[in-house]
Amino acid sequence: MIFTEKENLLANEAHLTKAMLVSGLNSLRRANIVLKGEYYQAFFSLSIGFERMLKIIYISAYRADHNGNFPTGNELKKLSHNLVKLWDYIGIKKLEGIHKDILEFLDVFAGYSRYYNLDIIMNKTGKNKEHGDVLEHWAMIQNNILKASGKERCMSRKQQELAKYIDNVSMTLMHNLKGEELVSSAQVANEEINMDIIQGYSVQYVFEIIKILYYKINEIEKVDYRMPVLTEFFDYFNDYWKPYQIRNKRNWLNIR
Repeated sequence: MIFTEKENLLANEAHLTKAMLVSGLNSLRRANIVLKGEYYQAFFSLSIGFERMLKIIYISAYRADHNGNFPTGNELKKLSHNLVKLWDYIGIKKLEGIHKDILEFLDVFAGYSRYYNLDIIMNKTGKNKEHGDVLEHWAMIQNNILKASGKERCMSRKQQELAKYIDNVSMTLMHNLKGEELVSSAQVANEEINMDIIQGYSVQYVFEIIKILYYKINEIEKVDYRMPVLTEFFDYFNDYWKPYQIRNKRNWLNIR
């Protein structure tokens, strides 16, 4: 037998974690004000994927320090579901700037705000409501991502004229991520003109966080090589990718 039962279960956990991460990246790349559901799908998948990958790292490091043995239930109880606390507990280098903002956002989403919509609808009180609207919070991060990119675009005169023409023959009623009404084609176009830039860079930032986790696993396995080889599950998230390739990739579900 190549794997013990626990090693086989750890391999299954790695399969699951990878699937959640690539699903999250794919949804985040697709998301926009028309496909708002993709934002929620991305946040669910990434928050779960991050937590599981952090716990995989903990198990891997524990085995390296305990002659291949797995942590007990009591040991695992020490671990929090809080992504920020998990990150610190495992001892990975501190995140800064937008990377830090994204991890903290996903932590709040997983712990509190994932049910924000239903909580507000049902007038529920408590911390879930206190953390505010998910999409509005993400819109603030997106704004920082766009500014950091240095590639913000404005509508051209031709695009403005086309928007006016469309408004003469149709009507628009949408809401942006901040919940603001968009009642003209020009407003919608202004929201969308930078969306591809924002989503590309958003995926890049998330990818870079996952890459840090991959290299942490790689660091452990270089010292203590055991089955399953966890880097094989996540070796897609490495320095081979150039930033523009990450931003331009639209289908993340074809990762094998």
